[in-house]
Amino acid sequence: MKIASWNINGIAAHRRELIKFLSDTKPDVMCIQETRGQIVLATPGYHDFWFSASEPNYSGTLVLSRREPLSVNLGIGIKKYDREGRAITLEYRDFYVVNVYVPNYQAQSPPERRKFRLNWDAAFRTYVSKLPKPVVVCGDFNVTHTEKDIYPSEARSSTVPPDMITEERKNFERLLDVGLKDVFRAFYPEKRDAFTWWAHKNQNRIHNKGSRLDYFLVSNELLTFVKSIKHYTDTQGSDHCPLSIMINVTVQRTDLSDQDLADQWEATDWVLVKKKVHEMQTAIAQAAYNLDWELVSQLQDKLTASWNARALAVYEITNKKSAPGVDGVVWQTSEEKANAVRSLVSYAYTPLPYLHMDILEANGKHRNINVAAARDRAMIALYALSLSPVAETTADKKSFSARGGRTKQDLHAYLFEALDGPQAPKVVVIADVRAFYESAAHRWMIDHIPMNKTMLRKFLKAGVVRNGELFNIDEGMSMGISISPLLANMMLDGLQTYLYDHLYPGQEQKQSYANGELFRWADDILVTADTWEQAEKILELIADFLADRGLGLNQEKTKIRRISK
Repeated sequence: MKIASWNINGIAAHRRELIKFLSDTKPDVMCIQETRGQIVLATPGYHDFWFSASEPNYSGTLVLSRREPLSVNLGIGIKKYDREGRAITLEYRDFYVVNVYVPNYQAQSPPERRKFRLNWDAAFRTYVSKLPKPVVVCGDFNVTHTEKDIYPSEARSSTVPPDMITEERKNFERLLDVGLKDVFRAFYPEKRDAFTWWAHKNQNRIHNKGSRLDYFLVSNELLTFVKSIKHYTDTQGSDHCPLSIMINVTVQRTDLSDQDLADQWEATDWVLVKKKVHEMQTAIAQAAYNLDWELVSQLQDKLTASWNARALAVYEITNKKSAPGVDGVVWQTSEEKANAVRSLVSYAYTPLPYLHMDILEANGKHRNINVAAARDRAMIALYALSLSPVAETTADKKSFSARGGRTKQDLHAYLFEALDGPQAPKVVVIADVRAFYESAAHRWMIDHIPMNKTMLRKFLKAGVVRNGELFNIDEGMSMGISISPLLANMMLDGLQTYLYDHLYPGQEQKQSYANGELFRWADDILVTADTWEQAEKILELIADFLADRGLGLNQEKTKIRRISK
């Protein structure tokens, strides 16, 4: 399906250009902004849906669709905004298309217009977040997403106050945070001079001195189905150019019976599924190795949207014994598992709170864990699949817990080798992190863990039910979810580099690799030292490293020891 969008800057004035664009490009859906009224538009083969402003010759939107939609909604349900005719929503089987013309604000506008714009942003964000299907949102957003989206001289000469630009961009980011992706930036993360609007002055369009104000935003799970995006910069008429995407959504049939679903699940070739997921993970690992974080993010989105990864997440959690969460749901039958795969979509996803459980272990000690509901465990497992190749690629060389193919026996072997012989270090620092899982700082994880920030924030802050009462979670993470060991490792990874950088500042060649060599199993840390004084310095460095992450040392278990003792 081809979906096009164009701020036409007055449909009566540019009717001929629109008809030519439709004839040349043949979009299946054409979203038009700033119609400034309604005219007779001869467009055979299209259903037309107009939403004009109550004020003449002002604002207005129009959608042309070859296919009759399931439903059409004019506006966002708030009268003071809808009188300007700024949004039309068409429902199709697999997703909604939302055509939007966001209110503009200029320095010469009255102060209440600025407030109108900012309040509109919040209301529109709420409207989009409540749509029950994935969405394609397109139109003129009257904001430049980043500094790459505006010609430098235009940024300097803009009549819009700098703080307003900041507020508009913040609101645009908040809109993306409901689970949307900027399609152009997903395809071209670093591209500059790709503008969609040029002011009518100084031959700006000829010299390509403009801004990117027009966008396609899609739900995260739809991004993998978008094949291309195009700006039609040679199309004249308006001060904006048209743009379009090609999207090919291939969804599972919704008319399958329970038996069909059971047969589908039972016929799945899990060896092939695991192979395909592994191929996607390998690509993520390669991008992480090259420090190409834009590509990492794109490939992670592709993985989490894929049927294979979603199916594998359900397969993994249903093949492990776990108590049910707050909803009491356990997926047991094949049709339940097949339906669960369909439910793993990030758009408008809200996790249930964890269920607190006090586990009495065989040694008589109590262990507190938070148990996620079934769907949430599967979502967490899905995003763990996208994070694990990054965690492995960026890990400290001699960390061994929760890493495939590494065991405690490997750790012991490395330790024996490091501490043996006449040149071996004389002292070791044994450090234990105090209440690691209870204390880890959410702020640090959200800022530094390379994964979908919105989903990570939801996993961390879902809340927990204890004895029937709901509590917020402001720090720490649950030991009972699959992503926690990855997050724990990534919080402590980098400690080896940190130690060497501070023990040997500015030196490419370390004086002694044995002094400051780190070995780690989960949050149990051992670091070698040449002298007692160096060991004390290493201990201070470890404490500083942990403090930035909201962590501290367990003083009872942390010590310095001579190897001879």
